[in-house]
Amino acid sequence: MYYNLNMDLAVLGAGAWGSAASLLLTSSKNKNHKIRIWDYDPGVVDLINKRKENTVYLPGFKMPKSIKGVKTVEEAIDEAEVIISAVPTIGLKYVSEKCAKNVSRKTRALVSLTKGYDLLLKKRPSEIWLSVCPSLSKKFAVLSGPSHAEEVAGKKITAVSVASRDIELARFIAKMFSNEQFRCYSSDDIAGVEIGGALKNVMAIGAGIIDGLKLGNNCRSSYITRALYEMMRFGRAFLARRETFMGLSGMGDLIVTCTSGLSRNYHVGKELARGKKIEDISKKMVHVAEGIKTSKIVAEIAGKKKIEMPIATVIRDIVYDKKNAGDGIRELMSRSLKDEIVL
Repeated sequence: MYYNLNMDLAVLGAGAWGSAASLLLTSSKNKNHKIRIWDYDPGVVDLINKRKENTVYLPGFKMPKSIKGVKTVEEAIDEAEVIISAVPTIGLKYVSEKCAKNVSRKTRALVSLTKGYDLLLKKRPSEIWLSVCPSLSKKFAVLSGPSHAEEVAGKKITAVSVASRDIELARFIAKMFSNEQFRCYSSDDIAGVEIGGALKNVMAIGAGIIDGLKLGNNCRSSYITRALYEMMRFGRAFLARRETFMGLSGMGDLIVTCTSGLSRNYHVGKELARGKKIEDISKKMVHVAEGIKTSKIVAEIAGKKKIEMPIATVIRDIVYDKKNAGDGIRELMSRSLKDEIVL
């Protein structure tokens, strides 16, 4: 696909990741993209336009003039050559329906940055988008990997995966996003990339619990290893490839989310370990911790499909059934012994 250095882009969702992606796409000297960024909160849009900074979700990073905040989805996507969706899962149905009615004929691709499952629909982002906008099935891509918004905005070196059913489209999107600090690897495994991005949030809650309880490095390392195995087992049920989970959107994202203080879901786990209620933790957070609701959906899907997911199930019990965090760890450690089988 022909790559243009001067494209009109739409970013839907001006949270931390949507704002960081906008900065990324305008940060290189050889890229002159123009971006219209929309958010459901008009106050955030006003901040972007008046202060040239998203002081709510990504403070400390100035935005160039080429990024303009808009207050409707329709205005954002009008004439957009590429649409980048960074809205939380809870807003995907609304946004996808708006796009279905108003998407431009000029639109060459839609890139999803959302990680998680919709609590009511119990679907991944790609499943929501393509059920509402089937015309975009050949233009759809997913970008995911170890990419804290603050570090991407701060031009820290980052590498991620981009997946599309059309590998040439994945390579096109990889080229669009990549620069000296941000590198993309292409794939055609949408299911694997999305499942990795969703489940690592659930697993990060458990890692936060481990560190909150001060159980040590051995425990955390063992936990991350078994969590990855569980993610691979879940992915296999949806025909995702094992190799994808060994890559950036699987193991890479899992490691950073389970070890970094910048991780929202890791923070949730640490607070749970301190005995705080999930409702109180959520109220004090500015950002969305997708792992909270994803834990419920994953445990439900695993139960229906008879996928063995002891870690995800215990995390769901701690988050939703008020199981004591220490009791949850002891439950995992008292399971019957097994051979370590490599998938």
